[in-house]
Order: sequence, then C-alpha cells, then structure tokens
Amino acid sequence: MHDQKKSFGVFFIGAGMMGGSMVRSLIRSNAFAPDQIGCCSAKDGTAEKLAAETGISVVDLDSGAQPSTNVLVLACKPQQLAALSQNATRSFNGALLISILAGTPISKIRERFPNARAIVRAMPNTPGSIGAGITGWASDQTLQPNDASAVATVLGSLGEVIPTKESDLDAVTAISGSGPAYLFLFTEALEKAAREFGFDEATALKLARQTMIGAAKLMDESPLHPSELRRQVTSPGGTTQAAVQSFEQGGLHDLVRKATQSAHTRSIELSRL
Repeated sequence: MHDQKKSFGVFFIGAGMMGGSMVRSLIRSNAFAPDQIGCCSAKDGTAEKLAAETGISVVDLDSGAQPSTNVLVLACKPQQLAALSQNATRSFNGALLISILAGTPISKIRERFPNARAIVRAMPNTPGSIGAGITGWASDQTLQPNDASAVATVLGSLGEVIPTKESDLDAVTAISGSGPAYLFLFTEALEKAAREFGFDEATALKLARQTMIGAAKLMDESPLHPSELRRQVTSPGGTTQAAVQSFEQGGLHDLVRKATQSAHTRSIELSRL
C-alpha cells in the first residue's frame, strides 16, 4: 500500500534487517497496529517486501509525498540519509527522531533534521533481530516523559536498552555492537578444533554451536557472575583447568582488550568521516 498523506505513529526510513525486526516486534507486542506504521527504502524492494509481510504502508518520498509522524526511525545506510531531499526531511519536522545508523553522530543527524523535537542515537546489535539484543542510546537533550516512553517502546522491541552518553556509544559499539561476531568467531574456532579431533563437519558444528547456546542460556538464567560460573565448571587439576590455563598463558584477556580497543578506535574514525 502506498500512502501519500497519512500521519503515522512511527515511520521508518530503511526497511532492512534491523528496521524490519523493529516493525515486526512493535506489531507483535501491540505497541502499534500495522496501519500506524509507515516506511520507505531505497529502490531495492525492501520496503515493499516488508509491507507485504506486515501490512504496514509504503511511502515514496521521492514522489513528493509528505507523510507526518510522531516518531521517525532512521534505519537506512548513512549514504542513503545523505541522499534525502530537503523536501523529504521537512516532512518530519517536529518528530522524535531515533537513529540506529552506525557511526553517525547526533550533530550530523541534526544537520539533516534541524527541526526534530529531539534526536536519539542508538547502537543495537544483531540479536535484536530476535528480540534478544541490547541497545545503548543517547539523546541530544533531556527527553520529555512521552518521548522517553516512546524510546523505551521502539528500542525495547529489540531487547534490553541502556541509556548512556553519546561519547560512550563508540565503546558500546566495541562491546555489544560488535560483540556477537566475537562469539561467532569463537564458535568457529571451537568447531575447527572439533574437526581436528576427527569429527565430521555436521557433528563438529553441532558440538560447538550447542555448547555456546547452552552456556549463554545458563548465564542468562543464573544470578551468578560469569567468573563464578567458570569456576564451577573448572575443577582443580581437571581438563577445563588445563584449557583455561592455556587461554590465560596465550593472553586471552589482553587479546580481547586489544580487539575491543581496535573496534572502539574504528568506530570513532567512522563517526568523523
């Protein structure tokens, strides 16, 4: 459905994985009905596909349509944001703007949307696509209660939320934004080790994946700190202790520190482009 004039409760610029996840979660939780949600995207069919799946409206901003909305979510690529016309951005004057654009500071967003009533910059992560993510966010001002509630609803559709300072979002990126890839990489390494023991590919992958999944679930459901959970499975003189000592001798903690510092540095570099 293409809608030229309609007013929406929430409108998405971008209809990719994270934007689509938020739309589905908002509908599933009854936070918004499909007819209260609008979207647009690049000319790649993603908006039309999302609309067909969920019943939300598609608006072609390039056609001169000027929809209005209470909450605008920027979920596109940064270069697509730069391509928006002034006519398109003016459509959203007075809206609360929530951006999940990686590496794009609030100051740059404010240049494109000078009349947004408030701007929130957020850093979600990919587990948000199944509602199991964590999102750090910051605003350029103290939010009014209604806007704070809207942020909690929209970002909360991806999982847990943590308010922070914008200057801390590069660190959030390094820890939780990029963090899922670290777990996936470790799982790859564990699978490779299993195959070197002689397991076939399917068995090696199952052993590695389910170990990570089960450990994550245990950590989620236990009140204990991860270090205590580790101690509980590490018997003195046992097999796990031998492996843990090998990790420690190999400088695992220092390696993780250096890796996250690299991600942090790159996040800062990208925000300055």
